[in-house]
Amino acid sequence: MIKRWHAALLACMFIGLAVASAADEKLLSLRDCIAITLQQNRTIKNAYLDRVVQKYDLRVAEDKFSPKLYLTPAEAAQTNPE
Repeated sequence: MIKRWHAALLACMFIGLAVASAADEKLLSLRDCIAITLQQNRTIKNAYLDRVVQKYDLRVAEDKFSPKLYLTPAEAAQTNPE
């Protein structure tokens, strides 16, 4: 856990340096740096996409237990005995 915070702080410092060296200087708070770091974190993006795939797989698996209704055309004749 501590190593993740070290990496986040290093990333924040890097982002802060990159922003500070731009023509229009911006001062970012630690909260802003952490938010930017989390938004650009590939591990988090991959985990999100894995969850989307898992939800889809679950829907496919549940569909096997859903009732199916097949309609076929048929002709029926009825006579009235009089």
